[in-house]
Amino acid sequence: MQAGRLRHRVTIQNFTTSRTPSGQPVEKWEDGKTIWAEVKGISGREL
Repeated sequence: MQAGRLRHRVTIQNFTTSRTPSGQPVEKWEDGKTIWAEVKGISGREL
């Protein structure tokens, strides 16, 4: 791993589901860790 390539800050998020006091489900994304990362673009062939 080359440290110079880790120049982007990314946040890893978790999808959570909870319930309101009335019992209704609430879905949301919560921030987890924020880390330095290498971001690479991909083409449609790589999907």
